[in-house]
Amino acid sequence: MAEREPSRDGACAQVADALAGYHYGELDPDEERVLELHLEGCERCRAELARLRALVAQLDRLPVPLPSAAEWSRLELELRGRVAAVRADREWGDARPRRGAAVRAWSRWVAVAAVLVSVGVAIWSERRVSAERSRVAVLLRQVGELSLELGDVGRAQRAFEALMV
Repeated sequence: MAEREPSRDGACAQVADALAGYHYGELDPDEERVLELHLEGCERCRAELARLRALVAQLDRLPVPLPSAAEWSRLELELRGRVAAVRADREWGDARPRRGAAVRAWSRWVAVAAVLVSVGVAIWSERRVSAERSRVAVLLRQVGELSLELGDVGRAQRAFEALMV
């Protein structure tokens, strides 16, 4: 039994590194199976997963940062520039006014551009939030490990609460 403990510590370190990926469903099926088998026999790693899930639940309750006014202004300018470019192409491309199909095509491209910009902003915001969550999770884990090493669980909770302010 004493021989297995060091290897379990190594396995626990690997599992701890993979828990966030497991929580978010990012592991491939083989990695997930190995991790789940380890969790079945390791109370310490199950407790770490429970702490991670509790932290993620708290992070999910935080407000999602919206793009700043400067970012919205930049996007608006970009769209206006694209619209102006389409208008310039139309004016120089043909002397005859082309209504109907050309106007419909132009409006479709503007709509597509607006949707793409909106999707880009949403993805950018989600990545920013996800990165912040990851940083907070790492900091919290480090604070928790340090506090647990020192035997002061209350300090870990106070540190977490200070981070959440």
